[in-house]
Amino acid sequence: MKPVYRIAVAPDSIAVECWPGWDAFDAALPGRAPGGADLAYAAGPVADLRAPSAGLHELQHIRVNNGRMADVDAFLAGDLAAWERAGAKALGAFTVVHGSEIPTCLVLLRWPSLQAALDGQIAFENDGAVRDARSGARKRRNQAPIRTTTRLFRQNLTFTPMA
Repeated sequence: MKPVYRIAVAPDSIAVECWPGWDAFDAALPGRAPGGADLAYAAGPVADLRAPSAGLHELQHIRVNNGRMADVDAFLAGDLAAWERAGAKALGAFTVVHGSEIPTCLVLLRWPSLQAALDGQIAFENDGAVRDARSGARKRRNQAPIRTTTRLFRQNLTFTPMA
């Protein structure tokens, strides 16, 4: 059974809730999220989100072109490593299974500051491994796998494990 994550952006925080599986989710349906939410599976290891963390938290919504999810799934581990090289703490990546725009992936990062996030974006875009992966995926099907990426920043991150 896979854990189910509900990830929402509130005015002052990014809120992550986690159920051990769909049975637990269905048994205790959550209330409405303040600004909408996505339900997702982890697309790899997730950091311990219970520990309080200082810094600026970023949630990336990566909207994927239809039929290209396998390419983006293949990027995620390399992308998290590239974000770490760029100065972020990679907290996790998620594949959305229910949300407003599917197919979508989410990437959760922590930065020391907004300036570090800006510098990190430049470093990420200049990372050869990232460029090579994107170029190869684009050339294989003559279309980029990623439609758009939206970056949302909040000071606070809350994590609630749900029974």
